[in-house]
Amino acid sequence: MAMNARSASQALRAFRPIAIRPAVIPACRSYATSSEPDLKTTFKEVLPAKRELLKKVKALGDKVIGEVKVENTLGGMR
Repeated sequence: MAMNARSASQALRAFRPIAIRPAVIPACRSYATSSEPDLKTTFKEVLPAKRELLKKVKALGDKVIGEVKVENTLGGMR
C-alpha cells in the first residue's frame, strides 16, 4: 500500500509526543507583550529627519536625472 508524502507526514505528526510539539499560544502571547516601541513612537523619532531630507531633495528640484527632473520623481512617488 503506497502512501503519498503528505499523508505520511500527517501520520507521523500524530504520533509525536506532546512534549515535542511546538507551543503556539505562548509564543504568540510573548510576542504581543514584547517591549518594542509602538508605531507612533517610531514615527515620532524618524519623521523629523525624513522631513529635513525631503526639504533638501525638494531644493534640488530643477536638477536633471537622466531625462527626468528631481521634482518629477518626487511627484511619481505619491
